[in-house]
Amino acid sequence: MKHKNLLTYLGAERRGEGLGTEYWLITEYHYNGSLWDYLKANTVDWNQLLNIAQGIARGLTHLHEEIPASHSANFKPTIAHRDFKSKNVLLTKHLNA
Repeated sequence: MKHKNLLTYLGAERRGEGLGTEYWLITEYHYNGSLWDYLKANTVDWNQLLNIAQGIARGLTHLHEEIPASHSANFKPTIAHRDFKSKNVLLTKHLNA
């Protein structure tokens, strides 16, 4: 599932055994980290705020939108994020969410 406003998944790794098992997701790097961390250390202007909000809205819209198999070779079911918060919004170098 590729979209400009969705984090690109690269792979996963399992580390450890038994109760110490950890599962790590490997994703693309985002220069400014999470929105939560960025806003703790920075102030954004109105245009930056609108850019971030639009990126979030575009990403969530794509997740929630179903693309039926009959309309496209790229079928995509509706997906609910279920843990949406500023720590789960990542920002690129140019503040794209």
